[in-house]
Amino acid sequence: MILTKKSRPTSNNQSWTWQQEGNEPTIWTYTEIPGVKEAALQHVSTSIRELDVFYVIFNSTFWENIATETNRYAQDVLNIEQKRRKIDQKLSLVGCNEIKIYVALCTIMAEVRKPLIQMYWSRRAVIETPIFRKTMPFRRFLHISRFLHLANNSLANNTDKLYKLRPVIDMFNQKFKEVYTMQENIPIDESLMKFKGRLSYKQFIPSKRTRFGIIIYKLCRSSSGYCYDFKIYTGSDKCDASGSDSESIVLELSQSLLHNGYTLYLDNWFSSPKLFKTLFTNKTNVIGTVLSNRKNMPTESLKAKLKKTEYTVRSCNGILALKWKDKRDVYMFSTKHSTAEMIATDTPLCYALWKPKCVIEYNRGMIGIDRQDQML
Repeated sequence: MILTKKSRPTSNNQSWTWQQEGNEPTIWTYTEIPGVKEAALQHVSTSIRELDVFYVIFNSTFWENIATETNRYAQDVLNIEQKRRKIDQKLSLVGCNEIKIYVALCTIMAEVRKPLIQMYWSRRAVIETPIFRKTMPFRRFLHISRFLHLANNSLANNTDKLYKLRPVIDMFNQKFKEVYTMQENIPIDESLMKFKGRLSYKQFIPSKRTRFGIIIYKLCRSSSGYCYDFKIYTGSDKCDASGSDSESIVLELSQSLLHNGYTLYLDNWFSSPKLFKTLFTNKTNVIGTVLSNRKNMPTESLKAKLKKTEYTVRSCNGILALKWKDKRDVYMFSTKHSTAEMIATDTPLCYALWKPKCVIEYNRGMIGIDRQDQML
């Protein structure tokens, strides 16, 4: 057979020749010791309290930075507003303790809902909440609210849409890694934080319950939902022209976990043959659902017509590609499984439901994101 110029396979296609057989997986061994790190335990007293754990993340440096930037921003504004200079100069600088009190009052406001902010300082017996009036004067609260700042505007990168929050975001991601070593199973998924105000990167996802909001990509512990790393989506995240947003996000979030034998669980928006191969070569196991229209998919397997509970398997580059018929077609990738290996699962019905082992492990591994969302 002579191949024409149109039908001649490229080198990229040759590297993705799917075999009609089971996979021979290379399962990378998990090499870390999970749990709270020794350095974090040293900051907690022997008679541990909730406040001690709180200060492991929100240490003195965190509060000092907020107080410093708030005072700097207040001075910059007052230098511009000469007419109000004499009035505002009478107000003293904000200290760390005042910032802590301010954050505490804002937290209480989220629990005790009132239509107007003035009502929290009201003396009327029907609506009063005494802790506000006893803790901080109303005018002082408004002063801090007006000038509250987290970053130095003169040093900020204006091309970054999150530059006003960047110091706090980076601090959280750094602290989450310093405090805890993740267990082997780690899901990566997106969450939608409800927000309906004006914002250039506000998203609309009709399938979500909140629909409007800010997308946050998270890397969490599967069993408890502990957040190890997160990224707020503000636009295109491509690392280079050949990559995609989804691949770049996964590689960025998992950068500190590669080469340690972790197992990542991805949903179909992130998964692709190229990403699975990249993670596999970096000694990271991966299991996930995948969209049928991804590049380099096993086309023969995709075209197969299956009845319920039937499946087809293909393998290539250490990846098992599974198509399984449930209520609809389910496409799975795994670098840890050799074949479908159907397992009976308990159901409320009178009969057992048979599912592939990789599907069962995937459902169990993705629980962490749901638990994290519940806590938030």
